[in-house]
Order: sequence, then structure tokens, then C-alpha cells
Amino acid sequence: MIRASTSDRPDGVPDSARFATGLRHARQAEEAGSTTSARQTVGDALALWRGSALQDAVRYPFAVAEARRLDGLRHQAEELRAHLLLADGEPEAAAIAVEALVEAAPLREASWAILMRALYASGRAAEALRQYECFRIALAEDLGVDSGPGLRELHLAILRHDADALCLPRTRAVPSAAPDVDTDGRGGLLVAHALLHELQVKPPLIRPWTGPRVDRTIPDLEVHRTP
Repeated sequence: MIRASTSDRPDGVPDSARFATGLRHARQAEEAGSTTSARQTVGDALALWRGSALQDAVRYPFAVAEARRLDGLRHQAEELRAHLLLADGEPEAAAIAVEALVEAAPLREASWAILMRALYASGRAAEALRQYECFRIALAEDLGVDSGPGLRELHLAILRHDADALCLPRTRAVPSAAPDVDTDGRGGLLVAHALLHELQVKPPLIRPWTGPRVDRTIPDLEVHRTP
């Protein structure tokens, strides 16, 4: 667990504060271009976690909101680690790391963006397109919304094999080609038909929602209502 208590810390700094500080430093290192330092720092921050947040204080009402905040920061830290793996030319490891994140928060577009980029960089462009299509359909059917412009642009970049837009390391091998689809906007992107074989072989990461249709959004989900 990550603790709010300082009883086992000689410097009096709780694990929750250490974690938040570590994440901030990792982001600063990544922005400065030091992926090695960023990976080490975010790894050390995540190592502070043992199970749920503030498990030693769950009996107190104030801990509920704080635990939710820390869980959100933990997800961001995991996303950063996956992003750094991809930036360091390890797309397969990045894809594995982020798959668990989209399972845990299936409506968080930031995680899906990393997954799509990692799959493409791993030579699995068709799977990246398939996962986007499953995510788009789930949003439309369950919430009546569309994916944000950033994810739509990423989808188009994969279709066009636009490495610059995908921001991928140039030292890696060029991925296998995506299936031929219409990208001029006149005939629509019928990705599902092009990916029929994969859809029969491997189930999508996102699963149909079977619970009540209430409050499925998260604060940073950027969505747009469909007509």
C-alpha cells in the first residue's frame, strides 16, 4: 500500500508525498529529454505502492477522496512508464504495460493512445487499428459520444504510416503495412472489414458494458457528442 502515515519514515515524509514528488521529477526529466533518468525515477515512485492507496486509513471519510486522487496519479505514472519504454525503443514492453491500463480504465484516451502507438511500433498496425475501432464503437454505443480529436488524428496517422505524427523512435524497424483502406474521407474508414480475420482470432481489450449506464466518464476524458 502507499501510506499517508510518517511513523515509519525517519525524515517524516509519507509515502504518498514521496510518490507525488517522484512522479513530478520523472515528468521533468522526460521533458528535459532524459528518458533514462525519468524511467528510474518513475520506477522508484511506483515501487512505493503495495496494493491500494491509503489502505491504513480507509476507515476515515477524508481518505476516500485522497485515495482516489492517488490512484489517478498512479495511473498517470504507469502511463508515463509505458510512454518512456516506447520512447526508448521498447514497443513490445510498452504495449504489455499499457494493456493493463486500458483494462483498468477503458475510457481513458491517454492510455489508448500509448497502446495504439506501441502496437504500431511493434509491427502490429492492424491490431492498433482494430483496438481503436473497438474503442470508438464502445464509446458510441454506450455513451453516445465520439473519441477526441487527438485519438482520431493518431488513428489517421497509423493509416497513413506517418511516423512523424506518431512520434516514434526512428531506430526501430518499420512496422508491417496496415490493410488498405480509404483515407480520403469520401468512402469512410471501413476498418472492421479489413480486420475481420484478426477480430475472429483475438478479442478486443475493451469489453461490452453490462452494468447501469451512469457516470462512466473520468475527468480527463475528452469526448464529443455524435449527431
